Amino acid sequence: MKECKVLLAVVIGLMTTSSAVAQQATVVANVPFDFSVHDATLPAGQYKISETGDHLLSINSVNGKHLFTTINSVDSATPKTQSELVFRRYGDQYVLSEIWIAATEIGDSLPPTNRERHLRAGTGGAALVIAQVAK
Repeated sequence: MKECKVLLAVVIGLMTTSSAVAQQATVVANVPFDFSVHDATLPAGQYKISETGDHLLSINSVNGKHLFTTINSVDSATPKTQSELVFRRYGDQYVLSEIWIAATEIGDSLPPTNRERHLRAGTGGAALVIAQVAK
């Protein structure tokens, strides 16, 4: 499967809070296109994305839409220099795939759903879209 990387500038703010048990990060992103997370389609707009516990991610929109999804940890060989949201694009549809926080080597990956497998089969592959922190 051929994947091409497309850099997309979006505004992402990063806030980090820590506790004695674990460090949790929150990314605030202005996503310029509709995208899906599991079976939900979310409209373009501002989102607050936070780890809420082991293998659980919270996604909140400014218009009040809220959902939780399961995640898996993924490793990078080197720390990310900027926070990133990674989407897979199938035609004109975007699927949130990964979340990376700047200065870390461990990211969050959303497992592919039946919907995404269906999109992949119908289009023959995905383009990788990386939304990075705008400086």
